[in-house]
Amino acid sequence: RELVECFQDISQDPSCRVVVVSGAGSAFTAGIDLSDLGSAFVGSPEQDVARRAWSLRQRILEFQESFSVMEKCPKPVIAAVHGPCIGAGERGRGWGIGTGGTG
Repeated sequence: RELVECFQDISQDPSCRVVVVSGAGSAFTAGIDLSDLGSAFVGSPEQDVARRAWSLRQRILEFQESFSVMEKCPKPVIAAVHGPCIGAGERGRGWGIGTGGTG
């Protein structure tokens, strides 16, 4: 959710003319944290099938927005990749967007 809020702010900031996204750690990853993704698919066993399906759909839409917000940004977005690059990662493995190794 942080990435979505960040790009929404950047989109409205007239002093920002371009966005450069860089990774911290040995590899570059953007988007979904795999540990979050796993918990989204498990769901709550107390819920009926329809409610679990609706919750899953909502989570997928939230995850998708992390990618879509970069596409929707009216400013040029540049990925400064300095090593291997993958589309998803796991928090705490030294991969991520920006600083702190979180994706």
